[in-house]
Amino acid sequence: AAVWASKLIADPDGTAMLGMVIGFGGTLAMLIGLFNVCRRMIMANTVGSAYASVATILVLVTATMMICLFGFELEVHRAADVRAAGPLIAIAYAINSTMSGIIGLAVLLLAIGIALQKNYHIVIAGAGVLGGVVMIAATVAEKTEWQGIGWPLMLLFAVAMGVMRIRASE
Repeated sequence: AAVWASKLIADPDGTAMLGMVIGFGGTLAMLIGLFNVCRRMIMANTVGSAYASVATILVLVTATMMICLFGFELEVHRAADVRAAGPLIAIAYAINSTMSGIIGLAVLLLAIGIALQKNYHIVIAGAGVLGGVVMIAATVAEKTEWQGIGWPLMLLFAVAMGVMRIRASE
């Protein structure tokens, strides 16, 4: 934690700040997209609606956690020294360690609802299920390196749903 904090504090050119804005902004955009898919599924009131209802709550919880995490990491970046940033980094780690499991569960439930409702291709639902399971397993097993598999699968799931939605509207 101290190494991470010292890298954030000693960022003279603002690269870490830019990375945080892009990373958190992109993930928040993905969550907004997932929220809209959940909302549409709930309004359709079909077999996948119950799964989408729970996924909606989890997506909103994750978005809230993301905003809080961004605030804590922003304050670590502005801290005077590593000693002052210590408690903030500990809180950021705690939020980050649980957030991946929550978003994994949200994506898993949404993908199951999509598979049952059959409103997107089954391969898209499979990517969501696999990404969600990997993220949950990464949280439970405390293996952050597994998130390197889970995040891309979840992002692929979100982008594929967006592309399919755009193609359907044309």
